Amino acid sequence: MNKKGSFELAGEMVIWLFRISILLIVLVIFAIIVGIYVSAEIDTYRLEHKIIVDRLLIGQGCLNFNEEGRWQAYGIDAANFNSDSLDDCINVENAGVRINLDYNDKKITAEYNKAILDYLEFCKEQSRFRCSHGRQLVRVKDDKMYNGLVEYWVITKIE
Repeated sequence: MNKKGSFELAGEMVIWLFRISILLIVLVIFAIIVGIYVSAEIDTYRLEHKIIVDRLLIGQGCLNFNEEGRWQAYGIDAANFNSDSLDDCINVENAGVRINLDYNDKKITAEYNKAILDYLEFCKEQSRFRCSHGRQLVRVKDDKMYNGLVEYWVITKIE
C-alpha cells in the first residue's frame, strides 16, 4: 500500500468515526425521550370521574327520565333523584359522589358511598384522594318541566 492510499483510508476513518458518534448521540437522546414517556405514570382520575357523572346524567335509567320512548340526556326525573338511585347506577367501591339538584327554588341532595365522601373536605391536602367538581344545566321533570342546575363532587381513593 502506498502513502496516498493510507492517507485516504485514514481520512475515511475519521469521517466514519464522526458519523458513528453523531448516530450514537441521536440514539441515546431518542432512548432517553422514549424512556421518560414509557416510565411516566398516567393519571386517569378525571376520565373516571367523567364516566361516573355521564353515567348518572346521560345513562339510561339512572337519574334521567323516559319521554316518548327515549331516555332524555341531561333530563332529571325528580322522583328518581335520591341516594338509592345512585347506589343502583354507580358500582365503584373506591368512589364517592355527592350531587345537588337545584330547580324551582328546591334543593335536593343525593350521595353515594358516604364513607369516602367524608374525606371531601381534605381532598386537596391529602394525596390519597382525587377529587373533581362540576356543574351541569339540566331539565327537571317534577309535576311539570323545569330548568335546573346539577352540582356534583366526585372523589376517588387511590389504592
